[in-house]
Amino acid sequence: MHLDWIDRYKGLLIILVVMGHVIGGAVHLTTGLTQQVLHHAYLVIYSFHMPAFFFIAGLTWKDKGESLISFARHKAKRLLVPYVVFGLLSTLLWAFMSGSAVSATADSATTDYYATRLGSSVWTCLLGLLHAGGLSDGNGFRMNSVLWFLPCLFSVLLVYWGVRCARLVGLKILPVVVICCILGVFSPRYFPHLPWGLSQVPYYLLFVMLGHALRDVMMEPRIMNCLNGGRKVLVVFAAAIAFCFVVTRLPDPWVANISTFWWVVYLLVAAVGTVLFAFIAHIVRLRVLSACGVASLGIMLIHKFPVVFLELKVACVRQLFNTGAGGALGATVGLTALVVILCYCCFLLLRRVAPWAVGVRK
Repeated sequence: MHLDWIDRYKGLLIILVVMGHVIGGAVHLTTGLTQQVLHHAYLVIYSFHMPAFFFIAGLTWKDKGESLISFARHKAKRLLVPYVVFGLLSTLLWAFMSGSAVSATADSATTDYYATRLGSSVWTCLLGLLHAGGLSDGNGFRMNSVLWFLPCLFSVLLVYWGVRCARLVGLKILPVVVICCILGVFSPRYFPHLPWGLSQVPYYLLFVMLGHALRDVMMEPRIMNCLNGGRKVLVVFAAAIAFCFVVTRLPDPWVANISTFWWVVYLLVAAVGTVLFAFIAHIVRLRVLSACGVASLGIMLIHKFPVVFLELKVACVRQLFNTGAGGALGATVGLTALVVILCYCCFLLLRRVAPWAVGVRK
């Protein structure tokens, strides 16, 4: 059954993905208060938005009784074909943008931030594409780094297929949760460069399981049924403001890599954020969110091209980020909207001429 609120949720999340990458570049192009404001916005977005996609995978999970081969083939068409297509396209496009197909591009990049992002050879990018994650030297497929999500989601779904086939439901799933927490803490620290997102699989598997566990509650949120329309909006948005305030008061997320305590804190923050913004998707009935949700995979695949091009090559964009905190936030919203519109139009075109390239089922 197709649910419009899940489309709205995916649409909200993909807009935040684009905004996060816009801010990610803008932070390195600004200083002072403007940089601090953008950094806080960046922390809020990254505290929950990627776990939320895995949460949605749990919400929409259906046990179809497929064999492993059939399940893997189905998911590969949806996730891995677009990954390979846009991985190869990204390599060629960024080689062209950098002015060199075989060497580092620090001289042609306009900032140190993009110099490191574009500083990989075509060969390194192809190895990273095959590895489907960061190589041991920290480079890998960095030119369209958002593509990490697709092989990681593929790996997570295969593992969850095994969990469901083993009929680990109810209290039986608790050992899996404990194992995921243990591996989630130690795997990124001691094995950070495993292929196909395996270093992150335990962490994100927790959100797939959370989504599936809350499926009945989230489809018709019981807490929402106790409030009328106006009170729903007030309560949910007050909670969202409180959530953003708490996130900006926490230490930077890198501490989670060296502290088990803060890893647990950020896990709980991400869980709260995924559920809270799912409630927002329930009550904010905007068609633009639904449209973006339907095109979410296409927007994710495409958006890094215009974001990097605009911030790297268009001088006035960089200037807008240095017009004060208000001007920088306005530029962020405007650039995000422009990129989303461009990507949505590209998605519509690709859906017609090459639907397989953006994971659209025929």
